[in-house]
Amino acid sequence: MKKVLFLAALLLVCFSGVTNAQTRKQREDAKREAWKKERQEKKALEAQQDSVSFMKAIDALKNGSFVLEADNVVFRNGIMRFVSSNTNYVEVNDGQGIIQTAFTNFVYNWSPNGLGGVTVQGSVNGISMRQDKDGNIYYNYGINGIAVSATVSIVLTGGTNQASVTINPNFSIERKEYKIAEKLPGKEGMKRENVLPLLQPLGEEGNYTKHYFPKTDIMKVFLKGGSNLQVNVRTGEAVYESVTRRPLIGAMARLHYNPGQWWTYFADIFAVGLIIITLSGVIMLKGSKGIIGRGGIEMIVGIVIPILFLLFF
Repeated sequence: MKKVLFLAALLLVCFSGVTNAQTRKQREDAKREAWKKERQEKKALEAQQDSVSFMKAIDALKNGSFVLEADNVVFRNGIMRFVSSNTNYVEVNDGQGIIQTAFTNFVYNWSPNGLGGVTVQGSVNGISMRQDKDGNIYYNYGINGIAVSATVSIVLTGGTNQASVTINPNFSIERKEYKIAEKLPGKEGMKRENVLPLLQPLGEEGNYTKHYFPKTDIMKVFLKGGSNLQVNVRTGEAVYESVTRRPLIGAMARLHYNPGQWWTYFADIFAVGLIIITLSGVIMLKGSKGIIGRGGIEMIVGIVIPILFLLFF
């Protein structure tokens, strides 16, 4: 009888242990399923929000009214730096655009805009916009400033409002540091006639526009064309930054976004001329090398390839 009771008690304990283990496993499985469900719902909500943001971004691009704020920049040498979105942005509104960059503390101490970068403000033209098969949006335009201009390429990632911007300026900046030997007057005594002799060695005396003192001992001189000279009147240390147009690229970029009505007429005439040359070349050759032979096959291939690119890329 004692053995029976002992076995019964042992079975009860084992059964209780198995039940507790199963209950614990069920609770863990239930928690895991609940976590998975919550995660899926969160992802679905984020995807929905991203989709709404993406459509709003597309509308902003189509309307030509948007601001893209940068949180990091990548230079030509591949180095990436985090920046402030307050001073690094691209803006377009009502046919006017701004490109604002500021790389103070890790690129330039002095620069054309005084923030370690460049500011370009002017009219926007040559806008083009397309969408690829993955939903990514490609938006390109040119901006003409007073002294400088640039082409801007925006890639909006499909389904999000995240974008990357590539800025290709038609100007280059050269920086020269040197020291002025003669003693310079301070802020109160510095006049235009005192500034012009400082510009003569640089060949910029005829390009003076104005000067001011952002700090007590620091004078900044603005020059035509976007160049500038910054001088410490106490120590004589000077930094000259020359902004010059890139000879070939600048001219090509300007023509690319249609600088005037004359270029539109020229482009149309040139296009008609190309069509005439093409059609006359097609009918000029006879026989197997002409339109009814190899020439016709090559013409069809030349037409089909661009069409395929338009349809699938």
